[in-house]
Amino acid sequence: MTHPVSTSRRFVLARRPHGQVREEDFALVRADVGAVPDGGVLLETLFISLDPAIRGRLDDRPS
Repeated sequence: MTHPVSTSRRFVLARRPHGQVREEDFALVRADVGAVPDGGVLLETLFISLDPAIRGRLDDRPS
């Protein structure tokens, strides 16, 4: 079975922020989805929630 989605988009950490988080600290990456194996599923994320606690994880130290 073919699927209509051919590429995915995701935001990745481009560099660890120092001080206030800025747009430049993240990068939008596109990648080919590829074939879904028999019995596999392809999921689409419609909503995402970012918790303020994630800020501590952006630093290179235990949080």
